[in-house]
Amino acid sequence: MTKDQLFDAIRARIADPALRITPPTTHPPRLYDPASAAALAKAEGDLGFTLPPLLRAVYAEIANGGFGPGYGMLGVEGGHTGYGKTIAGLYNEFRSSGEPYVWPEGLLPLWEWGCTIWSCLDARTTEGPIVTHEGMTGQTETAYTLHSWLEAWVADINLWDEFFEWESVPTINPFTRKPSTASRIVRAKGKPWVPGGGA
Repeated sequence: MTKDQLFDAIRARIADPALRITPPTTHPPRLYDPASAAALAKAEGDLGFTLPPLLRAVYAEIANGGFGPGYGMLGVEGGHTGYGKTIAGLYNEFRSSGEPYVWPEGLLPLWEWGCTIWSCLDARTTEGPIVTHEGMTGQTETAYTLHSWLEAWVADINLWDEFFEWESVPTINPFTRKPSTASRIVRAKGKPWVPGGGA
């Protein structure tokens, strides 16, 4: 899928509020206008590095966040926020937090899933691999780049199942007190992530 085809597919999907984020929610984020050149320049100044070209184009040509998997893609100033912060604000907060882990330079937290799970973008590389950050276990490089991640999303692939291995465990239903099973994460799929592609 070319960039233009991908962008057309994203625009078609986000036009429907019920499809704007996955899994669906009764309160999807509003559809944000594309980011201004000034907002993009400010984000890059706050980050201290240039946004990868495809991510910058998504913000400038499609929308300033608020769509995709998880809780919706974080935006730059004037767009979708997480915890009241833009992508640059949250990145810098993570970078300055220190313990219990040090947030790596250039790892942009784009999509939150809850429970300290993020789908991030390695902004220090040209291709922009998607990296799973899970709690205190660190980062795992997925098989996806930003382009193929967005392609998978518009194709309605369940990305949650794509980046974790699961196992069923016996449990007791707390309401019925009857035996049941639950799923839990075994590990993130992929390989250990090396910041900057090991460069």
